[in-house]
Amino acid sequence: CAMCLSKDEFRCTKCQSISYCSEECQKADSQCHQPLCTNFTQQGARPSPQHRLGLEFPDSGAGPRFVWVQCEMRYEDDTLYQFRNMKPYFDHASGYTYPRQRIIRRNSRLDRPLRNAIELTSRDGFLVDGSVHNPAVYLAASFGGLGEVPGDWRGPVVVMRAKGCGVDSNPYLDITMGDFRCVMDYFCNF
Repeated sequence: CAMCLSKDEFRCTKCQSISYCSEECQKADSQCHQPLCTNFTQQGARPSPQHRLGLEFPDSGAGPRFVWVQCEMRYEDDTLYQFRNMKPYFDHASGYTYPRQRIIRRNSRLDRPLRNAIELTSRDGFLVDGSVHNPAVYLAASFGGLGEVPGDWRGPVVVMRAKGCGVDSNPYLDITMGDFRCVMDYFCNF
């Protein structure tokens, strides 16, 4: 269940991308879930087999949105890795520091491990590099009824889902609405 530690019993009938144990838990999550549920179901076709569905919190003032992120396989030190192309999300934005990943392996609100890691990418020095305030993070928390987001998130944020929770959590998978809930829990407990 996305909301508690109970076993999931059913999925959202609209997006089929998040599970709950009861109608009570589904109702408790509805403020957070509903605004993006329809957007999740209306994604265009996958541009190529190398693209994975991610979630962007743009610093442009718009709310969070689902995006297709190009991922390509590359050899590095004789090991095959999947790299995601973040240039479209960071090149135009304010700030000058390089994007950095934060790996989420536990749901901070439920204090339980995740099956698949969530990679949150933002500028490394967003507080000091001229990056602008990111209203999408705070907008998502407010429409979700989640309360205050501690800290000051600036610059663009892109979220991806990686298979497994190991050190090298490759390859990438499409993000789910369950991942969105976990990311919002992360923002509100950061």
